[in-house]
Amino acid sequence: MQLDGGEIPLAGDVTADRIFLHLVEVKGKIVETSFSNLKEVTHILLYGCNLTEAIFPELPKIYYLEMVRTILPTISKETFKNLKGIKRMGIGKNEAKIQDGAFDELENLEFLTFFKQNITFSKDFLKGLKNLKELRMEYAGIETVPEDSFKETPELKILNLDGNSIEYLAPGTLEPLQNLKEFYVTLTNLKSFDINLLKEQNTLKALGIPVRTLQSVNFKKLLELCPKLDTIRFKSNDVECPEVKDLEEQFKKDNIPIKLTYTGTTDLKTC
Repeated sequence: MQLDGGEIPLAGDVTADRIFLHLVEVKGKIVETSFSNLKEVTHILLYGCNLTEAIFPELPKIYYLEMVRTILPTISKETFKNLKGIKRMGIGKNEAKIQDGAFDELENLEFLTFFKQNITFSKDFLKGLKNLKELRMEYAGIETVPEDSFKETPELKILNLDGNSIEYLAPGTLEPLQNLKEFYVTLTNLKSFDINLLKEQNTLKALGIPVRTLQSVNFKKLLELCPKLDTIRFKSNDVECPEVKDLEEQFKKDNIPIKLTYTGTTDLKTC
């Protein structure tokens, strides 16, 4: 199928509360006149597309957009400027450069996921996302996290940075996130974990860190900083690490009310 910026061929009128548009392995371009006969669309999936341009038209009922394995020169502020009401977005495995400020018009976006999508994480990358509640940037090629990366996302509740080559997080990095409930950096290159990173996180309930960092953490002091913390999450194979068994015994001995959980099927261990 070739996209030329006009209507999508339909067998008849489309009326429903939820309208899904799946574009699979199509070529061409998306411009502001595209889908003119589908203005009520709520969900869009682009999979395996090869696009020369992408500027989504105004879609007043759009709720969700997913872009996977799609070739596109750039993803910029122009790409999403007309999707002001969108709530969820997933971006993964695309051949596209994502520019700083690409999401600047999306003040209603609440859930944003990057999976195996290389990004350059700068201080302005998340600009404009003042109502974002969940951010997953997994296997995104991130090596450094600027200290003021999250100044634009004060409502963030879940932050997952697993699968990145992060070696250091500055103590003030999470300071703007006063509502953070879950924070995961389990599959990263952190050698130690400074609990002062969490000194403002009174709402934090779940934390994922590499097993190799456990010896650097005083969990009694951590609980003083994060009194609602009740879960430490590791990867599934970490259960075999002696440090994890020692930690479980320590929690029992010191009556620390934190449970250990395990997730994922990766063959990696973080000890």
